[in-house]
Amino acid sequence: MSFFVIEGDNGTGKDTLAVKLQSEGFTILTYDKRMREMEKIAKTKKGKDRILNFMAYNKACGDLARQKRQHKNVLLIRYFISTLAAAYSDGIFSHDETLKLLRDTYSKFEKPDLFIRLQCDQQKRIKRIEERNSMDFDDKTVKRAVRYRWITDEMKKNMDIKWVEIDTSDKSIDDVYAEVKELLDLDKHIECLL
Repeated sequence: MSFFVIEGDNGTGKDTLAVKLQSEGFTILTYDKRMREMEKIAKTKKGKDRILNFMAYNKACGDLARQKRQHKNVLLIRYFISTLAAAYSDGIFSHDETLKLLRDTYSKFEKPDLFIRLQCDQQKRIKRIEERNSMDFDDKTVKRAVRYRWITDEMKKNMDIKWVEIDTSDKSIDDVYAEVKELLDLDKHIECLL
C-alpha cells in the first residue's frame, strides 16, 4: 500500500486536502490519538527542545506509517520536512545545523512514496490563516515564508524521494484534489481499498 505526505507552510491547504483523501479511504496518521498527544506535548516546548520533540513525534509517525501501510493507504500531514523547515525559518537552527540534522536523521525515518508540497500566494495564505481562527501562533511574515520555501528546496535536493508541487492559490479543494488524483493515479490506490 502507499504512504504519502502532504507538506507546505501554514495556510496552503494541507488539512483540507487530507480530509478529502480520507473520504476516499486513506488513513490519516496525524489524527491518531497517540500522535496527537505527542504533537500536543511538542507544542509546549521552546527553541531546540521544541524541534527535538517534534523530530521524535515525526519519527513515531513514520514508524506508525511503516506498520499501517502494510494493510492500508496512509497519509501524514507534515513530516520531518516541516519540522526542519520551521527550525530554520524561525531562526532556531542555522542552515548548516538544519541540513546536518536532516543528514543525521533521514535514514532513520520511514520514506514516503511521495511528498506532496502545497504552495500558496502569500496574501491568500495569510487570509486563510486568519479565517481559521486557530489558537496556534502562525508567523505570517514574508521573510519567514521565503526562508521556509528556500530551506525546503535545499532539503529536497538532499533526499531521494519523489515530490509533487501544487500551487493552491487560485484553486478550490476540488481542483486540488482532482490534480492530486490525476498525478498520483489515485484510482489505482483507491481500488486497493475495495
